[in-house]
Amino acid sequence: MRCSICSSTDLSALTHPHPTRSMSSNRDVLDIPLDKRICRSCGAILECGPSPDRLFGDSYDIYARPGGAQDHARTRRIAEIVQRYHPAAAAPRRILDIGAADGALLSALGEIWPNSDRIGVEPSPVAAAAAHVHYGERVVTGDSRTLAPDDLGFDLIVSVNVIEHTPDPHRFVSDARRLLSPDGRLILICPDGALPNVQILIQDHLTTFQACHLNRVLGDAQMICVRTDRLTDTLPGFQVACAIPSDGRMTAPGVPELDWSAVDAHDTYLKSWRALDQILGDRLGTRAVIGYGIGEMAAMIQTYAPRIFQRIDMFAVDTPAIERFEDRPVLGITDAPKTLPILLLTAPRSQKVLFERLSAMGRSVVRFDDHITA
Repeated sequence: MRCSICSSTDLSALTHPHPTRSMSSNRDVLDIPLDKRICRSCGAILECGPSPDRLFGDSYDIYARPGGAQDHARTRRIAEIVQRYHPAAAAPRRILDIGAADGALLSALGEIWPNSDRIGVEPSPVAAAAAHVHYGERVVTGDSRTLAPDDLGFDLIVSVNVIEHTPDPHRFVSDARRLLSPDGRLILICPDGALPNVQILIQDHLTTFQACHLNRVLGDAQMICVRTDRLTDTLPGFQVACAIPSDGRMTAPGVPELDWSAVDAHDTYLKSWRALDQILGDRLGTRAVIGYGIGEMAAMIQTYAPRIFQRIDMFAVDTPAIERFEDRPVLGITDAPKTLPILLLTAPRSQKVLFERLSAMGRSVVRFDDHITA
């Protein structure tokens, strides 16, 4: 196995959060463990285990359904980030979204630049088909190489949460570079690899990038990374890189150097997840429990703390949109039995507020944000 950034074979293993299980970005529990390793040459973190077959095939439906208000607000924030990193004086005539999912971002960009010609590529046929149904956007099944060889000259190419899934980031960026116009701009948004958080628990996140790694991959494709930023306020846990084709005269501005302490912090984070099942077991004793939340963190608990997940009798949310989750009932929080404690299955950053609100309702609440903070 070679590093996808620098091709080094000097890799060392990180802790497995569970010895036999991992989770996909589709929130499926996989029967293979994570195999995250650090490249000791460049500091990239890589997933070195076997990739699940047809991960982005017909069963990949995370983006195939219309999102709620929260998803819509997030898409609007991403569109505004893209707008911020594109020159205000030049509205893009042609826009390509690589990994366009169900076309939501293309639609939001169309609201900003209504005269643009927009197209997306997306490996999941289910999500690509949903683009026309949900938003009336044109998304074709495939990747950037699916486009016709002469379909060049995009003024703006965006790609959100895609490059971390690609087995060959250099090829991915080179393909995007080929499709750009001479004055075009490539905007990449992906998890911030300098911050240990749940993104490293996802099996199909094949490379965890710090800003220096993005800069290296872009530079190798004859692109100038004109700006990299952490999206601390607008999209916590993510980063953006904005690049333009190199003309041989420009030099890239300085980017943050590799943070080796952040690399080591990922292993500490994985160890925290490995201990979570036991820690929650100690806090709950032998009691059954109500799980509060049915989103990504619930799937994480199902995968990496399965003994606790099996003790969940039912789920509760503020306003149920579905009747069952993982073969158990989903109730409104005011309808959930008060005889059972509530286990928070939400992002750690939200647990303090939820703990206070639910405790004020007279509920017994178990949280874990003191053990896992992101």
